[in-house]
Amino acid sequence: MISKKTIITATLLVSSGLLMSFMSYAAEMQRSIYQLASENKRFDVFINLAEDAGMESELQNLDAATLFIPVNKSFDYLSDAQRNFIFGQEDIAALRKLIRHHVVYDKVNIYGIHQKHDEALPGNFDISTEDGVYYLDGVKVMTRAYEASNGVVYGIDGVLFPGAGK
Repeated sequence: MISKKTIITATLLVSSGLLMSFMSYAAEMQRSIYQLASENKRFDVFINLAEDAGMESELQNLDAATLFIPVNKSFDYLSDAQRNFIFGQEDIAALRKLIRHHVVYDKVNIYGIHQKHDEALPGNFDISTEDGVYYLDGVKVMTRAYEASNGVVYGIDGVLFPGAGK
């Protein structure tokens, strides 16, 4: 005869992957989007640029926002002019404008948008899909949505330049 204890133990073993996923999701939801982004090593270059621009506090205090953050390797594919613009930045206002261009001041689930044609997202970039892959101004969305207490973080495979997608 199988006892209730055996059934509960088997259920926990079978569902341990789901339980771990839920626990990870619950832990993400307790941190802000800035905390999630700064803890993810794939976003180090962007976070360091934001901190160099003095935007740490601004990003920490976002409310109901979405961050589209270029993964580190995205910066390797920039032209020399683009790299100089970003990393040789003496104009902090221009660097801040570039960082802010990766923020949508609303919580957005791009995977929930039903696409029949390109749509504009709040934040002045276009979203499109091709074969189930989502793009912002032609830049591929690479990661799942990281849900946080005050919004969402997505990893993207390129840098979004203001005005580039229009």
